[in-house]
Formats: sequence, structure tokens, C-alpha cells
Amino acid sequence: MAERKATIPSLVIEAWRAAPRVLRRLAIWMWAIGFPAGALLIVADLRGWWDGYQFIPDVAAEVLSGMLTLPIALVIIGQLAEYQVKALERERLDSRFVSTRRQLVTAARITREQIEGVTRDVEASTNEFVRAAKIDDGQLVDPIAANAAAHTLHTQMDGRQWLMYERIMTPLRILGSHLQTLLLERDRDGDLTEETTRFARLWLDLESALAAQRHIMAIGQNLFGQQPALYPRSVAKADRLRDVAVEHVRTIDRLTELCRELEDQAGGEQPSLTR
Repeated sequence: MAERKATIPSLVIEAWRAAPRVLRRLAIWMWAIGFPAGALLIVADLRGWWDGYQFIPDVAAEVLSGMLTLPIALVIIGQLAEYQVKALERERLDSRFVSTRRQLVTAARITREQIEGVTRDVEASTNEFVRAAKIDDGQLVDPIAANAAAHTLHTQMDGRQWLMYERIMTPLRILGSHLQTLLLERDRDGDLTEETTRFARLWLDLESALAAQRHIMAIGQNLFGQQPALYPRSVAKADRLRDVAVEHVRTIDRLTELCRELEDQAGGEQPSLTR
């Protein structure tokens, strides 16, 4: 959205329109009395009606000054002060947004690199299991290697491994939630921008991917934890374990992909918050 240039006349007009109706009525009423009274006082002064009086003209001038300037102070200056406060809040919000966005880029990159390191080990174990669990003439090609790989996969899917993913993702989740709050705060006076809705969809995808990974790890922990996981003729179970192992890799790849998307979106050229 293009930023509208603020000028003194436009600020005065906006302040008048934004003022409560009761204040505007009070201002009009005081000005309706003050201006004719001011004209009358000028005529009286020119004709010498105040000769011999000192206190009364001073009181009349003070009252007239108050009737003409008080509405300005209540309606115009008050609204301009509020506008200045909002401008300062927008500047601070803009500064927080830029800082949080930079931190999110760093956190997304670090998270992605850590997950990629885990992925290499999981992919190696999965490839070995898929190779050993192939079916040839109604039985496993290499049941000993398949059970060894199954044991490794079970270790990679247990609860402690999930806690490791939680620790890896925590800084990114904190910064992402904070950035989403800043975007919503920016858009609170109008419709949500495309940037806000796009980030919200991406963040929802990330949370969904985490939930999917936790689900598949719980299934794999149960299936691969049986000893032995496979017998030479466990054809149906071998197919089931193979599907779970491959899906496990896919969920990790999905997390990596979403971290990269977060990194690109937060690090891309973005409009300023100040409008």
C-alpha cells in the first residue's frame, strides 16, 4: 500500500474529522459566539467605549481568547498529538519488524542446516533397510541386515529423537510467532495484507509438518521396536515398515523445505510497516 504524504492542512482536516462529535459541536458553538463577540469588542475599542475601564477589557479579552483557542487545543492539537504518538509507534513497530525478520532468517537457516544433518543419517538407514527388505521369491533378501537397519531406524524415531527436533525448532517457532504477531499488529486497522496471509499459511504448514512427523515417528517407534522387527517371510510387514521409513524421510524433507521457504520469505524484499 502506497504511503500517503502527510501535510499540515491534511493533518488538520483529518484531526477535525476524527474528533468526537460533541467536541466539534462545542467548538462550533464557542466560535459562533466568540467571533461576533470579538468583532463587537474591536468596534467598542475603536469607538472608545472602554475609556475609563481597565479591568473589564482585560477580562473580556481573556474570555474571548479562551473561546477562540480552546476548541483548537481540544480538537486540533489533541488529535495532532495523538497522530504523533501513532507515528512514533509505527516507527518502533517498523524497527522491531526488521530486527525480528533478520533473526528469523538466521534461525531458519540454522534450523534447516541442523535438520539436513539429521536427514543424511536417516536417509542412509532408510536406504539400507529398503535394500535389505526387498522381497525375492516370497522372502526377504537379507533379513539380518534388514533387522539391523530396523534397529537403527527405531533409535532414530524414539521419543528422545523427537525431543531433539523440538529443541532444534524452538528458536524458529518463537521468532515466527513473534513476527506473525507484528504482522497482525500492523494490519489491525485494516484488511490483512497478502504478506500476512501468506506468512500465516506458511506457518500453519510448518506446524502441520511437525505434527505429521511426530505422528509417523510414533508409528515407526512402535513397529521398528519389535524384536526381531522382521522374519524371513514377513512380506506384508516388510512392506508396511518400508512405507513408514520412506514417509519418515519425506516428513523430514518437508520440514527442510518449509524452513527454506521461511528463510526466503523473511529475507526477501518486503515493504515497510509504516503506512
